[in-house]
Amino acid sequence: MKIFVGLLASVAFFSTAAEANFKTILLEPDSEISLPLTCKGADSKIQLKDGQVGVIGSLGKAYSLNLDEQLEKLPIMVGSSGDSGECVLAVKYAENDVNESYSLFVFDSVNGKYKSSAVPIVTNPEFSAGKVLSNYRDGTVTHNDTLCFSSTNKDYYVCEKREQFTEGLERIQKCNESKCLDTAVVKENTSSPIGAVVVSPKVYLSDRNEDSTFSQRKAYLVVGDKVVLTDFFSGDEGMYYKVVYEGKSKTVGWLSSESVRVNE
Repeated sequence: MKIFVGLLASVAFFSTAAEANFKTILLEPDSEISLPLTCKGADSKIQLKDGQVGVIGSLGKAYSLNLDEQLEKLPIMVGSSGDSGECVLAVKYAENDVNESYSLFVFDSVNGKYKSSAVPIVTNPEFSAGKVLSNYRDGTVTHNDTLCFSSTNKDYYVCEKREQFTEGLERIQKCNESKCLDTAVVKENTSSPIGAVVVSPKVYLSDRNEDSTFSQRKAYLVVGDKVVLTDFFSGDEGMYYKVVYEGKSKTVGWLSSESVRVNE
């Protein structure tokens, strides 16, 4: 069920530099509005008719954005993707006390219509030319995702994921349009890898199973061994780190957080 609280009372314009090329328009029920843009797709109009959000194309033909029924005033963030010039729509989807979620649409110049982005939902978004910053909390974890715009696919993709899971530490994963690199644990707001030192006299490495339990292996580390953290998992068995140990050979496995001291 969608919850809308404290919606904007009139058309509003962002004043911050990061959002300078995006504006927010307010779509009234049973009305249509022109887009205040100069990008590809700006000759369309957005309409809210009989609870359905749709678009009227440049030739006057209307089509639906296939969103849930909307009977109240609807904020829509509009702007362009940057250098490629496609118009972008972020239609408010839901809101609670913490987060605001938006459905993301990009103008498809080939078909002459707005299509749902490959990243369909963004939360608490901040727009800049070619990028979207999406920030939200999930329990104790704070997520900070960066969406980049592909000049090839004419759409957004997640190019960086950051999850702050404890004070000062984040898991980071960077991606290009085709694949993602391995995860790493870094200091907050940096790309600096985090190391740790084993503090237990002898601790066995574990494998993480598909059901998120851990199976002990024969390989072990001893007090003073230095490792690099690459991932984390918090569950019923407590916090675990995925670590890399560079000895005579490279060893990868999971250790309980209680068995290591994380470098500051």
